[in-house]
Amino acid sequence: MVGFTACHSKGSTFAAYQTIIYDHIITNIGNAYDVRDGEFNVPYDGLYTFTVTGMAYSNTEMYFTLLKNGVYVQKMYSNLDTSDTSAFTTNLYLQAGDAIWVVNGGHDSGHLHPNNYNCFSVNNSTQHMVAFTACHSKGSTIGVHQTVLYDHVITNIGNAYDVRDGEFNVPYDGLYTFSITGMAYGNTDMYLTLFKNGVYVQKLYSNIGNADSSSLLRIFIFKLVMKFG
Repeated sequence: MVGFTACHSKGSTFAAYQTIIYDHIITNIGNAYDVRDGEFNVPYDGLYTFTVTGMAYSNTEMYFTLLKNGVYVQKMYSNLDTSDTSAFTTNLYLQAGDAIWVVNGGHDSGHLHPNNYNCFSVNNSTQHMVAFTACHSKGSTIGVHQTVLYDHVITNIGNAYDVRDGEFNVPYDGLYTFSITGMAYGNTDMYLTLFKNGVYVQKLYSNIGNADSSSLLRIFIFKLVMKFG
Protein backbone atom coordinates (compact mmCIF):
# COMPACT_ATOMS: atom_id res chain seq x y z
CA MET A 1 0.00 0.00 0.00
CA VAL A 2 1.38 3.38 -1.05
CA GLY A 3 -0.20 6.80 -0.76
CA PHE A 4 0.47 10.31 0.44
CA THR A 5 -1.14 13.72 0.86
CA ALA A 6 0.97 16.78 1.59
CA CYS A 7 0.15 20.50 1.54
CA HIS A 8 2.07 23.76 1.35
CA SER A 9 1.61 25.65 4.61
CA LYS A 10 3.92 28.67 4.39
CA GLY A 11 2.70 30.83 1.52
CA SER A 12 6.11 30.89 -0.16
CA THR A 13 7.18 32.44 -3.47
CA PHE A 14 8.36 30.04 -6.18
CA ALA A 15 10.44 31.09 -9.16
CA ALA A 16 9.64 29.93 -12.68
CA TYR A 17 10.25 26.17 -13.01
CA GLN A 18 11.05 25.83 -9.30
CA THR A 19 9.81 22.69 -7.55
CA ILE A 20 6.95 23.27 -5.12
CA ILE A 21 7.67 21.82 -1.70
CA TYR A 22 4.62 20.46 0.11
CA ASP A 23 5.90 20.67 3.67
CA HIS A 24 2.82 19.72 5.72
CA ILE A 25 2.48 15.94 5.45
CA ILE A 26 -0.96 14.55 6.23
CA THR A 27 -0.32 10.98 5.08
CA ASN A 28 2.79 9.25 3.75
CA ILE A 29 2.13 5.53 3.65
CA GLY A 30 5.24 3.78 2.38
CA ASN A 31 7.35 6.95 2.81
CA ALA A 32 7.60 7.42 -0.96
CA TYR A 33 7.15 11.21 -0.78
CA ASP A 34 10.32 13.12 0.14
CA VAL A 35 9.55 16.46 1.79
CA ARG A 36 13.15 17.58 1.28
CA ASP A 37 12.88 17.82 -2.52
CA GLY A 38 9.09 17.57 -3.08
CA GLU A 39 9.37 14.39 -5.13
CA PHE A 40 7.30 11.22 -5.06
CA ASN A 41 9.60 8.28 -5.79
CA VAL A 42 7.73 5.31 -7.23
CA PRO A 43 8.45 2.19 -5.15
CA TYR A 44 7.05 -0.40 -7.57
CA ASP A 45 5.35 -0.76 -10.94
CA GLY A 46 1.64 0.02 -11.01
CA LEU A 47 -1.20 2.44 -11.59
CA TYR A 48 -1.03 5.68 -9.59
CA THR A 49 -3.64 8.44 -9.29
CA PHE A 50 -2.36 11.97 -8.63
CA THR A 51 -4.39 14.97 -7.47
CA VAL A 52 -3.02 18.51 -7.32
CA THR A 53 -4.86 21.51 -5.86
CA GLY A 54 -3.58 25.06 -6.22
CA MET A 55 -4.38 28.61 -5.18
CA ALA A 56 -2.24 31.60 -6.16
CA TYR A 57 -1.93 34.58 -3.82
CA SER A 58 -0.60 38.11 -3.42
CA ASN A 59 -1.09 39.53 -6.94
CA THR A 60 0.55 36.62 -8.76
CA GLU A 61 -0.43 33.72 -10.99
CA MET A 62 0.72 30.12 -11.00
CA TYR A 63 0.87 27.31 -13.55
CA PHE A 64 0.93 24.16 -11.42
CA THR A 65 2.75 21.66 -13.64
CA LEU A 66 3.13 17.93 -12.98
CA LEU A 67 6.37 16.36 -14.19
CA LYS A 68 7.38 12.72 -14.61
CA ASN A 69 11.14 12.27 -14.61
CA GLY A 70 11.38 15.92 -15.65
CA VAL A 71 8.92 15.59 -18.56
CA TYR A 72 5.64 17.55 -18.70
CA VAL A 73 2.46 15.58 -17.94
CA GLN A 74 -0.34 18.02 -17.06
CA LYS A 75 -0.90 21.53 -15.70
CA MET A 76 -3.51 23.95 -14.38
CA TYR A 77 -3.74 27.70 -13.91
CA SER A 78 -4.59 29.88 -10.92
CA ASN A 79 -4.52 33.68 -10.90
CA LEU A 80 -4.91 36.65 -8.59
CA ASP A 81 -8.41 37.58 -9.82
CA THR A 82 -10.24 34.82 -8.00
CA SER A 83 -10.06 33.08 -4.65
CA ASP A 84 -11.10 29.72 -6.11
CA THR A 85 -8.92 26.69 -5.60
CA SER A 86 -8.05 24.92 -8.86
CA ALA A 87 -7.49 21.18 -9.12
CA PHE A 88 -6.75 18.31 -11.48
CA THR A 89 -6.47 14.53 -11.27
CA THR A 90 -4.44 12.25 -13.53
CA ASN A 91 -3.76 8.51 -13.77
CA LEU A 92 -0.30 7.23 -14.68
CA TYR A 93 1.12 3.76 -15.06
CA LEU A 94 4.59 4.06 -13.53
CA GLN A 95 7.66 1.93 -13.05
CA ALA A 96 9.77 1.56 -9.94
CA GLY A 97 12.31 4.37 -9.80
CA ASP A 98 10.18 6.96 -11.62
CA ALA A 99 9.94 10.35 -9.93
CA ILE A 100 6.92 12.70 -9.93
CA TRP A 101 6.88 16.30 -8.74
CA VAL A 102 5.13 19.66 -9.24
CA VAL A 103 6.75 22.91 -10.41
CA ASN A 104 5.70 26.48 -11.08
CA GLY A 105 5.46 26.10 -14.85
CA GLY A 106 4.97 29.80 -15.59
CA HIS A 107 7.54 32.28 -16.86
CA ASP A 108 7.41 34.41 -13.71
CA SER A 109 7.57 33.89 -9.97
CA GLY A 110 4.32 33.03 -8.22
CA HIS A 111 3.19 33.18 -4.61
CA LEU A 112 1.20 30.38 -3.01
CA HIS A 113 -1.61 30.95 -0.57
CA PRO A 114 -0.65 29.80 2.95
CA ASN A 115 -2.70 27.59 5.27
CA ASN A 116 -2.65 24.34 3.28
CA TYR A 117 -4.79 25.35 0.28
CA ASN A 118 -2.15 23.89 -2.08
CA CYS A 119 -1.86 20.10 -1.86
CA PHE A 120 -0.35 17.13 -3.70
CA SER A 121 -1.71 13.58 -3.31
CA VAL A 122 -1.26 10.11 -4.77
CA ASN A 123 -2.70 6.67 -4.24
CA ASN A 124 -1.81 3.36 -5.82
CA SER A 125 -4.51 1.12 -7.28
CA THR A 126 -4.25 -2.60 -6.61
CA GLN A 127 -7.65 -3.44 -8.10
CA HIS A 128 -8.59 -4.09 -11.74
CA MET A 129 -6.25 -2.27 -14.07
CA VAL A 130 -8.64 0.05 -15.89
CA ALA A 131 -8.06 3.80 -15.89
CA PHE A 132 -7.70 6.72 -18.25
CA THR A 133 -6.77 10.39 -18.23
CA ALA A 134 -7.38 12.50 -21.32
CA CYS A 135 -7.38 16.26 -21.96
CA HIS A 136 -8.79 18.57 -24.61
CA SER A 137 -5.84 20.22 -26.36
CA LYS A 138 -7.31 22.22 -29.25
CA GLY A 139 -9.40 24.97 -27.69
CA SER A 140 -12.39 24.02 -29.84
CA THR A 141 -15.88 25.49 -29.84
CA ILE A 142 -18.37 22.92 -28.54
CA GLY A 143 -22.02 23.19 -29.58
CA VAL A 144 -24.96 22.85 -27.20
CA HIS A 145 -25.36 19.20 -26.14
CA GLN A 146 -22.29 18.27 -28.20
CA THR A 147 -19.93 15.66 -26.75
CA VAL A 148 -16.59 17.05 -25.59
CA LEU A 149 -13.74 15.08 -27.14
CA TYR A 150 -10.66 14.75 -24.97
CA ASP A 151 -8.11 14.17 -27.71
CA HIS A 152 -4.83 14.19 -25.78
CA VAL A 153 -4.67 10.79 -24.08
CA ILE A 154 -2.22 10.63 -21.19
CA THR A 155 -3.17 7.18 -19.91
CA ASN A 156 -5.64 4.58 -21.21
CA ILE A 157 -5.05 1.34 -19.35
CA GLY A 158 -7.50 -1.26 -20.61
CA ASN A 159 -8.36 0.91 -23.67
CA ALA A 160 -11.85 1.59 -22.32
CA TYR A 161 -11.80 5.26 -23.38
CA ASP A 162 -12.55 5.83 -27.08
CA VAL A 163 -11.02 9.10 -28.32
CA ARG A 164 -13.14 8.92 -31.48
CA ASP A 165 -16.44 9.52 -29.68
CA GLY A 166 -15.27 10.67 -26.23
CA GLU A 167 -16.94 7.79 -24.42
CA PHE A 168 -15.69 5.56 -21.62
CA ASN A 169 -17.09 2.07 -22.15
CA VAL A 170 -17.32 0.14 -18.88
CA PRO A 171 -15.47 -3.19 -19.26
CA TYR A 172 -16.83 -4.93 -16.14
CA ASP A 173 -19.14 -4.42 -13.17
CA GLY A 174 -17.74 -2.38 -10.30
CA LEU A 175 -17.17 1.01 -8.70
CA TYR A 176 -15.69 3.77 -10.87
CA THR A 177 -14.46 7.22 -9.83
CA PHE A 178 -14.72 10.08 -12.35
CA SER A 179 -12.96 13.45 -12.13
CA ILE A 180 -13.52 16.30 -14.59
CA THR A 181 -11.80 19.68 -14.79
CA GLY A 182 -12.99 22.52 -17.00
CA MET A 183 -11.88 25.99 -18.04
CA ALA A 184 -13.93 28.12 -20.46
CA TYR A 185 -12.24 30.52 -22.86
CA GLY A 186 -12.95 33.15 -25.51
CA ASN A 187 -15.84 35.11 -23.94
CA THR A 188 -17.95 32.01 -23.35
CA ASP A 189 -19.18 29.88 -20.51
CA MET A 190 -19.51 26.12 -20.27
CA TYR A 191 -21.68 23.64 -18.40
CA LEU A 192 -19.64 20.44 -18.52
CA THR A 193 -22.17 17.67 -17.93
CA LEU A 194 -21.52 14.00 -17.20
CA PHE A 195 -23.86 11.40 -18.70
CA LYS A 196 -24.34 7.70 -18.01
CA ASN A 197 -26.03 5.91 -20.93
CA GLY A 198 -27.45 9.26 -22.08
CA VAL A 199 -28.88 10.18 -18.66
CA TYR A 200 -27.69 13.27 -16.75
CA VAL A 201 -25.48 12.56 -13.71
CA GLN A 202 -23.68 15.77 -12.65
CA LYS A 203 -22.26 19.01 -14.05
CA LEU A 204 -19.90 21.89 -13.35
CA TYR A 205 -19.81 25.49 -14.59
CA SER A 206 -16.91 27.57 -15.91
CA ASN A 207 -17.27 31.15 -17.14
CA ILE A 208 -15.28 33.98 -18.68
CA GLY A 209 -15.03 35.86 -15.39
CA ASN A 210 -12.91 33.16 -13.81
CA ALA A 211 -9.74 32.14 -15.61
CA ASP A 212 -8.97 29.34 -13.18
CA SER A 213 -9.40 25.67 -13.84
CA SER A 214 -12.49 24.35 -12.09
CA SER A 215 -12.59 24.92 -8.36
CA LEU A 216 -11.86 22.39 -5.65
CA LEU A 217 -15.54 22.37 -4.69
CA ARG A 218 -16.53 21.45 -8.21
CA ILE A 219 -13.84 18.81 -8.41
CA PHE A 220 -15.14 17.15 -5.27
CA ILE A 221 -18.66 17.21 -6.69
CA PHE A 222 -17.39 15.52 -9.82
CA LYS A 223 -15.36 12.89 -7.99
CA LEU A 224 -18.24 10.45 -8.14
CA VAL A 225 -18.09 6.80 -7.23
CA MET A 226 -20.55 4.99 -9.48
CA LYS A 227 -21.72 1.39 -9.54
CA PHE A 228 -22.08 -0.29 -12.93
CA GLY A 229 -23.59 -3.68 -13.60
